[in-house]
Amino acid sequence: MKNAPEQDEAKPGRFRYLDANGDNDISGDDRVFLGDANPDFTLGLNIGIGFRNFDFSTFFYGSFGNEVVNSPKTRTDFFGLEQNSAKSRRLLYESWTPQNIQASTPIAEASVNFSNIGVFNSYIVEDGSYFRNKSVILGYTFPVESLKRFKVEKLRIYIQAVNLFTITDYSGIDPELAGNSAAFGIDYGNYPNSEKRFLFGVNLGF
Repeated sequence: MKNAPEQDEAKPGRFRYLDANGDNDISGDDRVFLGDANPDFTLGLNIGIGFRNFDFSTFFYGSFGNEVVNSPKTRTDFFGLEQNSAKSRRLLYESWTPQNIQASTPIAEASVNFSNIGVFNSYIVEDGSYFRNKSVILGYTFPVESLKRFKVEKLRIYIQAVNLFTITDYSGIDPELAGNSAAFGIDYGNYPNSEKRFLFGVNLGF
């Protein structure tokens, strides 16, 4: 745009940065703090029900209002970095073109510069809120009378589903996987520990 502040490597389809200090020139003086890894609130919900010899329990956990730096987006949504790596659907089909000026992803180009992904910007900062079902357990405890002849005091069998579902708008691998204590809130794309699992177990007492 004609009245836009001066910006290095400015070009249609690239990022336009905020002129935070109002001097009509985009520079290091316009840097601002982005995001907050601390959630506004978290919640946990435990539900347990017993009926005759059956027991059912489930646990939900949610984190709301926290933001996550989705670091893998710098590699999946841009050609300039690690060009041999797998790219995202956004880069292939949702990038800016003269015919798609309302695109959700910047122009696809094989370069790294100030006006695309050359500097840290809000494009990779996302809402990391999520609500997850961490565990569902259905169990059955056999009657004591039926166990006496086997000299068993207690026998319970159960099936458990872990991380059955997650509700989130976060586009990365896992909103719960957001850095360690030294880099809290940064998703490096590590393999998540929240994959869906189904377990079968036995509790036996003599």
